Amino acid sequence: METLSIPLLLCLPILSALAMSACYRYALVRAWIFLGMSLLNFGVTILAAPAEGYASGGWAPPLGIELGVDALSKFFLVLTAVIFIAASAYHLGMENGKGLGGRFVYHLSFPLLLLSLNGLYITGDFFNFYVFFELLAISSYLLVAMGSHNPLEAAWKYAVLSILASIMLLAGTAFLYGFTGSLNMTDIHARLEPGSALWLAPFFLFALLTKAALFPFHVWQPDAHAGATTSGSIILAGVLINVGLFGIIRIWPILFDDSLRWILLAVGASSLFFGALAAGGTQDAKRLLGYSSTSQLGFIVLGIAWGTQASVTAAIFYVAAHSVSKSLLFAVTGILGKRCSTTLLAPLTGSGSRSPYLNAAFFLGIISLVGLPPAAGFVAKLSLFQAGVAAAEWIWIAGAVVGTLLTLVYGMRVYQHLFWKSGEIHALPAKLSFSNIFSVVFLAAMVLLLFFYAQPTLKWAEAAAQASIPRAR
Repeated sequence: METLSIPLLLCLPILSALAMSACYRYALVRAWIFLGMSLLNFGVTILAAPAEGYASGGWAPPLGIELGVDALSKFFLVLTAVIFIAASAYHLGMENGKGLGGRFVYHLSFPLLLLSLNGLYITGDFFNFYVFFELLAISSYLLVAMGSHNPLEAAWKYAVLSILASIMLLAGTAFLYGFTGSLNMTDIHARLEPGSALWLAPFFLFALLTKAALFPFHVWQPDAHAGATTSGSIILAGVLINVGLFGIIRIWPILFDDSLRWILLAVGASSLFFGALAAGGTQDAKRLLGYSSTSQLGFIVLGIAWGTQASVTAAIFYVAAHSVSKSLLFAVTGILGKRCSTTLLAPLTGSGSRSPYLNAAFFLGIISLVGLPPAAGFVAKLSLFQAGVAAAEWIWIAGAVVGTLLTLVYGMRVYQHLFWKSGEIHALPAKLSFSNIFSVVFLAAMVLLLFFYAQPTLKWAEAAAQASIPRAR
């Protein structure tokens, strides 16, 4: 069953896309298919125990295409499955409420997204990494373009940067093949001499940093969040930007060494500060959360750049903490924004003042970003700081502390606007879908679960950090 689960990770989204095509006239049925696909995918990812790999077509690597699940890919697969459950449940609520999302192409983007994400995480081949990377760009473009608030401008910006990122990744892959005569990741790592592939860094880093929306490659993300539907924003913030981080963790030990560590340090620190300052100055709740993701991912990149097993472990755990926390914040913001069809802070002032449950959920998400208990972000930030102290990265730790204080400032600002201040809107819509409530409760439970059961997840993240070094080493 372990070996069978690997092709199922690709077949399930394809079958779901075919099922949606057969029901192209029935939007609600497609929404249920989306939810069913997400639940089944979670089951498959749980069954996909780390194995040696799966060679498609019977051709052994490096000639054949290698598909495999190790601790690193399984961590990202399960995290993706969790966020997809929350997004599909939230989307079903919008469909029952006769909201956006009735268009067939919009629904079709979800199985295509899941197909590309699963493929990226299990492939052991650089060219197929590019293929799934390109499919991810196309499907996420559809997700943004079919949004609700001025989506075309956002989709245009995203498309331009995605095309450039795909071209750079393809060029880097082609040069890598010409240089090594192979595309298999493990085989390439065995063939390369230390430092011999540093000239390829601009190609791969441009593609991965753009997908992760890190400064200065972040410009697509705030507009994408503002334009996308809430279920789309949950996926964009919860799983899409993780692809760039996964690529860095997976590819960096294969091609590069510590001599380029300064690049990640510079990108991480600049993203941390720019994202926090931009979030503090924006007047749109979803754009604020988008800038916040750029800032939060800066913490993660610093952990990766420090390069110790403890710091990479903390960074991987931080990825999970950020994904569930930011998805929770987007879900609550989407429910509040449904009242007046806007996510601007001024019209939304006081919109959550009569909802203690949403108040508590949003507050939990904010304290998780700041790094306070009892939220997942507390464990993530504490582990990161401990790893930084152990590595004597004092300057970068000081920067991370300042970034944390900035997170507290903009986090409390948006929280006060939505839940403390008095405004024209004092109540939520009369009818709130059960699936919307489930999505919020589910994500809040994940934030708490990663706090109270942090130790097993940290052990898993440690195994994932060890798996980031290719098997050949």
